[in-house]
Order: sequence, then structure tokens, then C-alpha cells
Amino acid sequence: MHLTNLNLTDFRSYERLGLALSPGISVLLGDNATGKTTLLEAIYFLATTRSHRSSSDAELINRAAIADMGAPPFSRLLALVERARGDLRVEIVIARDAEREINQQVSGLARKQVKINGVARRAADLIGQVNVVMFAPEDMALVTTAPAARRRYLDMTISQVDHRYMLSLAQYNKVLLQRNALLRDIRDRGRNSSSPAVREEMVYWNGELAQAGAYVSLRRQDFLLRLSALAEPLHEQLVGTGAPLCLLYSSAVAPNVRANLAPTLAAPRPPATPQLAAGIPQVHRLTEQVQTEFAAQLEAARQDEARRGVSLIGPHRDDFSFSLGDGPQASPLAVYGSRGQQRSAILALTLAELALMEQEVGDRPILLLDDILSELDASRRQFLLETVRANPRQVLITGTAAADFEPSFLQDATRYRVAAGRVTELAED
Repeated sequence: MHLTNLNLTDFRSYERLGLALSPGISVLLGDNATGKTTLLEAIYFLATTRSHRSSSDAELINRAAIADMGAPPFSRLLALVERARGDLRVEIVIARDAEREINQQVSGLARKQVKINGVARRAADLIGQVNVVMFAPEDMALVTTAPAARRRYLDMTISQVDHRYMLSLAQYNKVLLQRNALLRDIRDRGRNSSSPAVREEMVYWNGELAQAGAYVSLRRQDFLLRLSALAEPLHEQLVGTGAPLCLLYSSAVAPNVRANLAPTLAAPRPPATPQLAAGIPQVHRLTEQVQTEFAAQLEAARQDEARRGVSLIGPHRDDFSFSLGDGPQASPLAVYGSRGQQRSAILALTLAELALMEQEVGDRPILLLDDILSELDASRRQFLLETVRANPRQVLITGTAAADFEPSFLQDATRYRVAAGRVTELAED
């Protein structure tokens, strides 16, 4: 797939932009703070309905945008995308929500309106329509950052290729809030967690949590097993011989069942086609097995959770880690890895994500590389650029100067100059 046209209106520093893009490699050149990252952010937002660097949609609206004829200040993003499963027109409007700001007495609130091929849809319906892989400087901290960031990475990535996962995760988070509210009520009011009334309430919410969380946990395990298998040879090509890179899923959900399912999940399976997405074999049966053990765990933890007033088991506590080697001799990269080893692991992870996403959807995702060359040494930079050139797909990569790139790489690329909210295609030398 590739994005053929990108139009922005009052999106961050861009008041008006109309940009035609090639299906191959595009190099965006310009000084820092000129809008290069914003272009990649816009594409990522069109694919995921979220910014990779801001938690507030209101921040995306150009500060100079003004209300017009009663309409609040807004940003508009429009993209045309060619895909193997059918072309796509995506439009997102982000508008300041003045009414909610007044009612809630806070600023910075916004609402999104999404259209797909001209039809108004929910934001959730857009996720997975356009597939992107983003590689930014902040991703270098994924090895050592808090577990919440790694869970967010899993959620954003898996949701692009699995609509059921996204819906299950949303339902799980909703049930988790309600279950935690019940647990706090039991604790704060001193209710007996063994009384029939409390047990009846807990049985209901345990079932709801186990039903939604079972697939989330199973899919995360499946995704990391396959991602690790793809990342290992890429890492070996990058660093040479040595202990293999392993991505290890850490979850307290249904450990016995999931240990038995690991060989089934790791077995080869046919790749997806544009008409038929890949999936977990016998997914309903496997999910039910995870759900049964998860529900039993929740019942066993009922008194402890009631005493603490919080859910202690579930995907909301999941994590994954990077290590060199597996088993007792594994060396955790977060603890013992050098900065160079950690960067090699993230680079291998990103390239493995590209390959796995293609296997999942039957089409090549768009690759976004934001100022990444400044974060890599010469050998890793060369490996990345050679890998990009060897696997044709749409790639947008930012840099401050053409000298940062090998001349042979630039020969295969379309170059643009980004300055002061304008993007200009550069003539070939």
C-alpha cells in the first residue's frame, strides 16, 4: 500500500498543504523544527487516529486557526491511499470542543470526525485500514521504559492488524474500571467478600473480565512469539554471532494454559492475502481455554483483591522484555545491555514488525523513519538503509541534510525540502 496524496489544513505548523507522494522512498530534508516530524505524525494519525507524540488531539490544531461562522478552530487531514484490497479516501477533522471545555472547566479538549470513502464512521473503524510502522528517536527507550509504554506499543501495533483485538481491549478496559470500582466499594464499606451478594457480583464481573481479557492475552502472546522469531535473524545479521535476541512475554493470565499453547502458536501458518487476514488457528477453542483458567484465577484472588480494592491479575499488568538468549542464562537487555545493544534490538524489532504486519494483512505497510539516522552509528545506519532499499515499499524518512545519506540511496529516492510549513520537491542532481 502507499499514500498517494496528503492534504493538511491547520494541522500543527501547516496552514495549508497539498502533497503528492511517490510509492517508493521519500526523503524529507530540513532544519530541526521545520515540520518534518509533523508530516510523519499526520500519516501516523490517519492510520491510528492517535498522535505518537501527544496525548491531546487539541494540540494538533494550528494555534493560528480561528473560529469561522460559528465553527470552532479545527484541523483537517485528508489522504488518498492505494491498497491491494481497494483504494481508500480517509478524512479526519479535529475540532476544539468548546462546550465540553466550558462544562468541565478545562481547556485543550477536542473531538474527532472520521470519514472513510466519504461515509461518516467511528474512529475505531479507521484503525487497520491504513497500516504504518513508525520508527522515531523516542522508540530507543522502549527497552528500558516503564511497562505501560511497552503495552501501548503492543496495543497500537496489534490493533492495526486485528480488529477483534482492538474491540476486546476496549471492552476489557471498560470492565476493568467497573470491576475496580466494585472492589473499592467492598473495601471502603467493609463489605464481606464471602457473602452471597458480594460473591454474586464478583462472579459476574469476573466472567466479563475473563471473557474480554482472554483474547487480549492470547493475541499478545501469539504476536510476540512470531515477532521474536522474525527479529532473531535480523538481529543476527546486524550484530553477527552471539546470543540470539528474544522477546519474552510476561503475563500472570492463565500461565498453565498459555505454556501448553505456545508450540501451537509458534507453528508456521499461511500468510494473509488482501482478501483474507491471517489469524490464530482454532482461535475460539484456545481463547476459551485461556478464559477458563483466567476466571479461576480471579475467583482465587477474590478476597485479596477485595481487601486491596484493585484488580491484581489481568492484561493491564502485562509486560514484555528483550533479552539475549533464552532460559536461565538469558541476559536482560534492560539491565545488562549496552546502549548499542539496545539500539540494535529496537532496530531488529522495527524491521520484524514490518515483516509481521505484511504477513498479517497481505499488503506492505508504510514505513515512517523520523530523524533516526542521528540515533544510529554508521554500521546500523547502513544496515537500515540497505534493508529499506532491498524491500520495496513506501518509506518516508526525515533528515537534516542530504549528506546524512549515501549518494546511492538518494538516487533511488524522491527528495523534498521542508521549511516554514512548506514542502517542495527537489530536482534531481
